[in-house]
Amino acid sequence: MLRDDPVLNKLFAPDLPKDSPESRQAIKDAVDNAEVRAFAEIQKVFETQTEIKIDNSEIVSRVLNELQINNADTVVTREIAERLHTASDADVLLRFRITDYGVTPSSW
Repeated sequence: MLRDDPVLNKLFAPDLPKDSPESRQAIKDAVDNAEVRAFAEIQKVFETQTEIKIDNSEIVSRVLNELQINNADTVVTREIAERLHTASDADVLLRFRITDYGVTPSSW
């Protein structure tokens, strides 16, 4: 996710001091919740409208974290793809990100 903490602070911690531990926790909680909800919706759509099954196992999550490919700028090399395939037996990697939280970005 592309984070704009000042905007997220206005949305999720408007009454808290900026950059305080409480505001950072409120933002983290909101981001975590949005990511869980977005993943659940994507998984539901794929599994009900296609024959694609999303592997969200502990093993795959561990490998994804080890490879640090949660950054959209990270290029998935052949070696990374092979490690993912070995861990999951998957043929496709789906990467998505949340681009905003109800605030229209000024640029895309």
